[in-house]
This record gives sequence, structure tokens and C-alpha cells, in this order.
Amino acid sequence: MLYHDTMEQVRHADASFSGSGDAEAFYHSVLNDVMSLSGAKYGAIGLFDASGKLQQFLTEGISEEERQKIGPYPVGKGLLQAFYKGNMTTRIERIADDPRSCGFPP
Repeated sequence: MLYHDTMEQVRHADASFSGSGDAEAFYHSVLNDVMSLSGAKYGAIGLFDASGKLQQFLTEGISEEERQKIGPYPVGKGLLQAFYKGNMTTRIERIADDPRSCGFPP
């Protein structure tokens, strides 16, 4: 059943991109689907260019007002850089507790 639900969500994300051609909408759709599958309350995606520089950072689960209170978007160091270089995806309970974390707001 989980596999079926996962595949349905992948098809949904693909359809959202195919229908609109809007890459940002596609990534938000994928992020929402991953959050749904994992039971995460919040989610974020960092999109890097070919040189390893963070180009875009998308969030879900918080309002724009809440996001503004956090401060500037990350610049792609710490955990984001570790994930990029390690080519991995992970779920972390408390970002501030991870030794690779840097600059995470209180």
C-alpha cells in the first residue's frame, strides 16, 4: 500500500510539472508529497547549480510571515552543503543538534 501511495504521489508531482512547466511548483509539489509520506510537519529543498552554489531554497509547512521571522535564507553551507556533497536526502529531528549545522536560527 505504501508503494502504491508513493507512486501516486510521484505521478502527481510529475503531472504538476508536465501540466505547467513551472519548476518551482514542481519542487513544492514534490516537497509536499515527501512531507506527507514521511509525516514531517515542515520541509525544505535546497537547489544547487552545477558549481555547488545554492540557487534556491524552498520551504513548506510555515507561513511566509513565520519564514520572514527566521531571517535570511541559507547560503548553502553546513547541512545543506553536506547533503549536496554527499548526494543524500535525510530527515533530522532537530537541525540545531546536528554537528554539521551552522547558522540555524534559534
